[in-house]
Amino acid sequence: MYIDSNIFIYSAVDKNQLGKNCRKAIEKIENGSLNAASSYLVLDEVLWILQNEIGKKDALESTKMFLSLPIKWIDVKRDIMYQSLKLYDSTDLDPRDAIHLASMQKEKLTILLSEDEDFDGIEGIERNGVDDFF
Repeated sequence: MYIDSNIFIYSAVDKNQLGKNCRKAIEKIENGSLNAASSYLVLDEVLWILQNEIGKKDALESTKMFLSLPIKWIDVKRDIMYQSLKLYDSTDLDPRDAIHLASMQKEKLTILLSEDEDFDGIEGIERNGVDDFF
């Protein structure tokens, strides 16, 4: 299962049920009951948003914690970038989401945990929101 950046972000800042469910997902990754992958691009997105939401120091600590999780971290290299350009051209995804999809395809992942509805209807993947997941 590929974990999108919004799961990490909501787990750090959302105090409602959405944040609670995102924290449950993080706990499942941490204790090994959920096998997860994500790309290093996610960490950039998380740090960028969190620095504005909770400040630089707390954003840095949260991002370091996420990096320490037992996740398969996918390097975004040339092959993924070329594939993302094809996906960007053939879908309505924005450039970063196309990179996430290309990262998933590289690792043959078909399930995405994300609150981003832009992934709905994309052939070859199944998006689950955390409320659906728990």
